[in-house]
Amino acid sequence: MLLEAWFSDATLCREITQAGPTDSKPEALTVLKTTDDHYQVLIMSDGVSNGAPAAYEVLR
Repeated sequence: MLLEAWFSDATLCREITQAGPTDSKPEALTVLKTTDDHYQVLIMSDGVSNGAPAAYEVLR
């Protein structure tokens, strides 16, 4: 899982779904919003039409 590496405890990762085709490769990440308990991020991928943008909430 892409976001698993961000946490020292991988059990915090949940409800993560593939964004776009299985051959897409995430290549860009930007923070859209920051709160006291999470980040909202946008991930754009390489190899798919229009970058297959996907927004996620990531616990801090």
